[in-house]
Amino acid sequence: MLDVHLGPAWYVDAQGFAIEPGDFLKIKGMPLTKDGKPALIAVEIERGEATLTLRDGEGFPLWRRGAQLSLERSP
Repeated sequence: MLDVHLGPAWYVDAQGFAIEPGDFLKIKGMPLTKDGKPALIAVEIERGEATLTLRDGEGFPLWRRGAQLSLERSP
């Protein structure tokens, strides 16, 4: 078993992407070690035809996109 970290529940819920026990998922992510155990930070999750994208190509969380845009606009 492997822990998969998605992001804040409010963001995942707002995307309308529900995960149910027994769902077959394809997860693209970045490996990490948390509390001495292997884990995964999810970038994208596929369930059938549905896809939930959580981070951009550089791993930046999409729920923080507004903060990133604000930083890019700062002089």
